[in-house]
Order: sequence, then structure tokens, then C-alpha cells
Amino acid sequence: MASYSKKIVPLDVVLNRKPVLDTGVALPDVTVLRLSLAAENDVFLHFGESGDPVDLSQGYAFHITPPELTGLYVTVTVPHPGESLRLLLGYTSGSPSRE
Repeated sequence: MASYSKKIVPLDVVLNRKPVLDTGVALPDVTVLRLSLAAENDVFLHFGESGDPVDLSQGYAFHITPPELTGLYVTVTVPHPGESLRLLLGYTSGSPSRE
């Protein structure tokens, strides 16, 4: 049975691979619920510890096969005060935390 949680990442400061989800949690689905147009070219996801940066846009949905087990990370190259990235994370079983 799948479960979901929402993660909110403030974009007020520069971040370099900030962990959003710990390693060891199976993550098959990620959806970008909210990201302003102004921040689109400055915010990236990394699937796994060594994952390359992935461009984001509001509404993007990623299905990861097999599910990622080495974490989810965010990079912010230019701060956007008052803005946030909102993600919906889908898990294969059980939600590790709620925000």
C-alpha cells in the first residue's frame, strides 16, 4: 500500500544538496506541487546521493523505477525570499515523517 507526505523546502537561502528524505526509504514518486516561475531555473532535485541535478517546474511528476533508496536532495542556486518548493512524496509502504 502506498502512502504520501508533503515536504516544504524554503528557498530563502542558497542550498547545496540539502537532504529532503533520508537514505533507506523507498521513494517511487515525486510531484512538484508548487514552485514559482521566478525560481524554476534556480532549484534542482537530486535523486540519490550521487544524482545529477534535475530541472523542475510546477506540476512535474517523476516515477522512479526502481524506487530511489539513497535519498532525495535539493539545490538552490539563487535565493528567493518568501518562496518555497512544495513536494508530494509517494512511498511504497509507510510514511517516514509528515510536514
